Amino acid sequence: MIEPSGAHDDELVELGRRVESLTLEPGSIKAPLTRLLSPILYRVGWRPKVRVAAIEALVAAVAAISGGGAPGVTPESPARLRATLLPAAIGELRDNLVQVERATVITERPLITYAAWLGRLHALVVDAGRALAREDDPAAYALVALVDPARLLPPLSMRHADARARVDPQLRAAQERDPTRVLELQLDTVDHLLAAAREEDARLGRRRQLLAAARQLLLESSAALDLDEDGVQRRLQSIARQMTRINRYEAAGLSPDVALLHQARAALSRGERDRLFAALSVLRRSAIDRGDVDAAGLTTAAIDRLVGPRARGGLAAASIARSAEEVFGERFARAIEEGYARGRAIDRDEHDESLHEYTLDALREYYAPGQERAALASALAVDGCFEVGGALSPIRVHEQHLRRRVVPYPTQSMKLEQATGPEDLPSALITDPRAIILDLAAGRLLTRRYLEDDLVTRPRTAMQGEVRVYVLDGSSSMIGARARMRDAILMAELATLMKRLEQPQGGARVVLYYRYFTLELSETRRVDSVAGAVEAIRDVAGTVRTGGTNIQRALVASVRMIQEARADDPELACGQIVLVTDGDARVSEERVNEARAELEGVPIGVSVIALGEENRALRRLVANQRAQGERAFYHFLPDDYLRRVVAGDIDDELVVHAGRRPRASEPRDAMPRALVDELDALVEQLGDLQRSREAAARRELDRGGDEPPLEDLELAGEGERARLEALYRDERAVQRRFARWFPPPAPEDAAHKHLSPQVDTVERDDLDALVVLLATTAEVIDAVGSSALGRMADAVELLGRLLPNARLTPARYHELLRLYPRELAEPLRAVHDAARSGLARHFDALTEALPSPLARE
Repeated sequence: MIEPSGAHDDELVELGRRVESLTLEPGSIKAPLTRLLSPILYRVGWRPKVRVAAIEALVAAVAAISGGGAPGVTPESPARLRATLLPAAIGELRDNLVQVERATVITERPLITYAAWLGRLHALVVDAGRALAREDDPAAYALVALVDPARLLPPLSMRHADARARVDPQLRAAQERDPTRVLELQLDTVDHLLAAAREEDARLGRRRQLLAAARQLLLESSAALDLDEDGVQRRLQSIARQMTRINRYEAAGLSPDVALLHQARAALSRGERDRLFAALSVLRRSAIDRGDVDAAGLTTAAIDRLVGPRARGGLAAASIARSAEEVFGERFARAIEEGYARGRAIDRDEHDESLHEYTLDALREYYAPGQERAALASALAVDGCFEVGGALSPIRVHEQHLRRRVVPYPTQSMKLEQATGPEDLPSALITDPRAIILDLAAGRLLTRRYLEDDLVTRPRTAMQGEVRVYVLDGSSSMIGARARMRDAILMAELATLMKRLEQPQGGARVVLYYRYFTLELSETRRVDSVAGAVEAIRDVAGTVRTGGTNIQRALVASVRMIQEARADDPELACGQIVLVTDGDARVSEERVNEARAELEGVPIGVSVIALGEENRALRRLVANQRAQGERAFYHFLPDDYLRRVVAGDIDDELVVHAGRRPRASEPRDAMPRALVDELDALVEQLGDLQRSREAAARRELDRGGDEPPLEDLELAGEGERARLEALYRDERAVQRRFARWFPPPAPEDAAHKHLSPQVDTVERDDLDALVVLLATTAEVIDAVGSSALGRMADAVELLGRLLPNARLTPARYHELLRLYPRELAEPLRAVHDAARSGLARHFDALTEALPSPLARE
């Protein structure tokens, strides 16, 4: 428990003790009336009603004092905040705690996720009180001001409060069973992945992979379940902002796979201000996410010494513009500027008379000077907001190669080699029998090797092209932030296409089609060259589009267009339509599916990006495709978030550069020697802190001693130990730890003493929870990706995070593995396959270097 310091010490200490009791001593909760009514409340599906508005207001106020608040927020004095917002936040924390205590009494079990969430809120309120009491401590303010907003969100839940009652109308007398248990386990995985991403302090690449896995799981869960929409959206927005920030840091020069502290040292030694600033910023963010006061203080001091504590506020617009050029290239930014210059000619266009005056005013504002910056900011946010896949699809192919091998019998092919031992004497070329031993020892004896060619088939992952068609809503209702994001999605895809055309992958064709629609369909544009992509960006940015909306007609026509593209290019394996709209139109799912069914042999997916408004028919269309195993996605962004993005509020740290980029004619400013020495001392202190902690962790690892019996194994610290072993390449230790928690699946013909548990029993619930846990582990480690050692360590770490949420102890976990090997064989096999797939991908990379295939299946 974190000890507070300030006027509210006693109350915060008492609240911290009660939060800890939620999991350590749930029976000590005093709620006599709730205990009396618990059977009734359980039956109606009562759930805790929690809020975070006051705590969010406190965080925003502290951020405003530190100079990192939202635009337009006037900073208040710390004394005033201590007297107003801090007590309100403490009161809100107390109310939330009472709600969770009641839920704990009603369910008769600890609510692990809610207890952890309350622990985070309590730590944040304590940090806020400490910062307000220490007005001259920048690190204390940073711990609150830069906190990830997703940490404040309550656990994900179903939208309807009566879910439990509807699922299980026959309430059991003893409340051990819970039909929502498996669903909660799946939802808890999202927050665990986000927490793991926040705690990743070494490599940007791994943080990105964890965020991408969390986004994928969240999108899949929200498509299949009726989740709380606000919780889903705010998590997706947090993921988007973090991924956008990672993209900008990497474009600024940070490597995704090199330790951040090493990159900071290298940048300092080379005098690279921007790269040093980026590395320190990521290290500070990681320290804040972990609640590491010491590391946060050192990184904050280094950043303030490098650029000044208050100098960063005016650099946001310039930093975003630099990031756009670094991410997409100078041609991209120039094409957008040229397109907007073309769009400003709207007053001279012939069709002005056909537009309403309010539409003309909206378009003039849309193309006003300086709005190019909004387009660049929107394009930077696209990768974080949406997962649209690629124009190349990975497929598994089998290639046949000629392999020449040595055989013991004569063949048409033979070569002479140096004899290596007595076994080579029968086929040796003997010139003088008296000198055989001497020639063999001296390496002069030659022997015959007979060769035979074999046809070997090897599997390999290849990239195959698909028809990607963007169908974009050009109606008048899109003008504004919706149209800005709509065009940014397509322009970002065109920028990616340019890179793929300049750096081809395996000879696969890359092509993109797009068309806008209103009540009528515009001409379809095909883009298959760099020059064509640049001109398309100008067209997208500078063309005025207004009118009504006919989504169904656009979808059906686009499906038929894919058939024509397939006829022109038989190499294209499948089709993907990406519809970008505000959803304001009627759509017949049956008619769209009929058009898709007409194209035999060409699977066509319809994915949807809804901006501002949702269309339930389109969401159902995507959900039905996913239920059939088809590749499709549905993304929704509300208007308030779109307005924030186009205004340039694309991540929580808008400045990722140390200052203005010098012009080509300007000399590069060298950092003063005194500044270098100061920064070097701070970076070395960071290194000493990291080394001391790693040494302590290794000592703890070495002190493990003999392995206890399986029933006595504890998961606490197992994930950290596995990660350290993987870091130090201790292959045998990682494999041994992985095998303890994920034993090899039982053979299919093995005898089993225990029958499968009956439905609607606690035993069946435990088994189902374990099946979901193992399946989720396999899915996540495969999505995150890593080396084989890294995957095994990830599996152990994720198991440690999820097992309490599955309501299973380590002893119960191993008991279920022992009792039901047949039921758990397939989930265990999935985990082992996912852990080994890192080796499979390494093998694919090696086979790329083999000779050209003779044939392909």
